[in-house]
Formats: sequence, C-alpha cells, structure tokens
Amino acid sequence: METKPMSGCAEAIAPVLRWDLAAFHGLPPCTREELASALGTTPLPGEGRSQLGTPGRTVAFIVIPMAGTHRSAKVWVDGKWVVSMMIQLPPVPNVAVLFQALGAPAARLDGQWDVVRVLQGEWVWPDRGLTLVFDNSGSKVVRAYFYAPTSVADWKDRLRPADTVHERE
Repeated sequence: METKPMSGCAEAIAPVLRWDLAAFHGLPPCTREELASALGTTPLPGEGRSQLGTPGRTVAFIVIPMAGTHRSAKVWVDGKWVVSMMIQLPPVPNVAVLFQALGAPAARLDGQWDVVRVLQGEWVWPDRGLTLVFDNSGSKVVRAYFYAPTSVADWKDRLRPADTVHERE
C-alpha cells in the first residue's frame, strides 16, 4: 500500500496532534483545507469574526474539530490562508520539562484566562510561532496559539487576539 506524503502543513501540525509542543516550530503557509486535513476533519459550517492585533482588525475565524479528541481548533483565516490557530490544551503533565525544552520565552505578557487577568500569564516564543497561556493560578498551561515564526512586536500588533487583557501601559 502506497502512503501519501504529508504536506508541509501536516508535518508542522503533527507535533501538536501528539501534544508535543516543544517539537512545534511554526506554521508554514497553509490553506484552511490543508489544516483541516492535517487535523483529520472538516471545518464546522460558517465563519465568525473577531479582532486580532493592536489596534484590532477584524479577521474571520473557523472552527475545526480535531479528530480523535473532544477538542476543536479556532483558526483565524485571511481568505483561504490560515493566519493562526488556538487550541485549549489538555493538562500538560510536566510543565517544567516543557519549558526546559522550549527555553526562555522572548516575552511574558499579561494575559487573560476566562475573565481573570493573569499577570505575565502569556508566554511568547515568536521564533517558534508559539504562545502559551496560563490559567488564573499561574501554574497550569491551558491554551496555545500557533502561527508562522515572527517577532514579539508582530505577535502583539497583528496576531494576538484583541479580546484578551493586555499588559499595562
């Protein structure tokens, strides 16, 4: 039986599907169809709109269920192209080991979990295209954003959801 080679999008997403966040190194250019295929399903019908960046710009998003799990990915799109993706994470078994593998984040920004502000609760590894968000205890990683490698400034100005609490000015 001949196997079909994985696309760049599928290869990039493979560590996420294994919950191996330290092995993720950024989203390549992916279409929404390629990402849905990599996640093993099809998007739910319809699109929503939300704000990304500062000042906020309106961007469409879709929701793609993740095959074999009860989780879904919120995927911001620009036309057919994926801008970024967010997933609520299952419990991370050993946060210290994860952070040792990732190294120090480039930035620790004030973030939000649910309706609670979490000081320095958003850790950004822009060169990996990865941002992790903590819960209100500040000890449990609960959400991850995935995007193309970039800078902290670009994360804040173009990619960061505008409906989160931002650091104090």
